[in-house]
Amino acid sequence: MGFIRYLGLWLQLVLRHSLGRADTTTIAIVIVLGASSWFSRYLPEGKPYPAPVEFAMQLTEWQIATAVLGVIVLARLILAPYWMYKKVEKERDGLKGQLSIIPTNGVVVIKPQLVIRILDVEFGLSGDSGYPLLNSDKARWIRLSLSFEWTGDVFIETLELVVSGKEPILAHGWRPGEVGYYYYFQIPEWVKSSEERSIQVQAFANGVKWGSPERSIKLPAL
Repeated sequence: MGFIRYLGLWLQLVLRHSLGRADTTTIAIVIVLGASSWFSRYLPEGKPYPAPVEFAMQLTEWQIATAVLGVIVLARLILAPYWMYKKVEKERDGLKGQLSIIPTNGVVVIKPQLVIRILDVEFGLSGDSGYPLLNSDKARWIRLSLSFEWTGDVFIETLELVVSGKEPILAHGWRPGEVGYYYYFQIPEWVKSSEERSIQVQAFANGVKWGSPERSIKLPAL
């Protein structure tokens, strides 16, 4: 990090960092001093008072405001490097889940990541155009248009559909590593027409199970 960039980030944190414990403590001290200065005006003069009271009696509003502002700025200037360290530490920890450093040669390797999205949902029966044929023409199918995005070397070993959190259903006619556009899953008998259900596509790849965001469906009468 260059010096100018470091200085800019330092000043940005000084001016824009949210209130912390130091600021809260300083504000509390200001309230106490302001209240003490205000009440001290009504104390009888010519009597001996403890040193803190004497000090509060001599303070003016401008002196209190200037002192408070100075303390806040000084505290934030001192704490800014620590805030910068915590910010960098947080960003570094966030990258740990995505990057793996090989210590032998220092090469950074991106861990495999897989994102699955359900683009479109259609329903049909065996024998309908484009749908799988089974011995029974009563078999009901859900046809999904899926999108896969990945980084690194990803090999999809299984592809399943989970309906309302029940037992996964394997993709019909799908082979490991195959990526297409349409995927077919047979709808279980317990899923009734007009019932609203949630679906999620799950894939097991590189020893990790990945899942798409859940989506709501309502099975039409087929």
